[in-house]
Amino acid sequence: MKKLFTLLALSMLFLVSCSEDSAVEYNNESSVAGTSNLAARSAAWNGVIGIEENGVYKITADAAALKADLEDILRSQGYSVTLQSLKIVEKHAGNNTADIGYMLVGADMQRTSIGLFLVKQNNQFSDMNGPRTTCSGCPQGCNLSYLLIDGKKIAYCNENGCDYDCTQSTAD
Repeated sequence: MKKLFTLLALSMLFLVSCSEDSAVEYNNESSVAGTSNLAARSAAWNGVIGIEENGVYKITADAAALKADLEDILRSQGYSVTLQSLKIVEKHAGNNTADIGYMLVGADMQRTSIGLFLVKQNNQFSDMNGPRTTCSGCPQGCNLSYLLIDGKKIAYCNENGCDYDCTQSTAD
């Protein structure tokens, strides 16, 4: 019994020492379409995502890393899509047009879009760290919109006539 315990202990020690040697290292470069490394992808969400310059919204973070993360969320929700566009958009609350919100929206330019709220401060946009909302449905509708409820922005999929084919899902 002692020999078995000693053998198990030595095996565990060997596995731990080997796993340190084979640790994966990540650099700050993004790789091609959807396979960006985790460190670069995580860093893309921290800090400034975009800016407003002369009334135009521009993404300044690593757009490929942002798209890759959003595509991962879509895959986890059962959507097999490639995002074709990524933009910062200004929206007005559906129930209070005086309220302005900003979203980062990725779309496959066919039926699916995913978005999240951004905070705008001093003409710079950053992640509000809220849920990511996915809309999927007919091409002319099922668009990301939001309502202002008790001072909070709540994203939803505006069906725009697509009530037979509009689905919404949310990921944190």
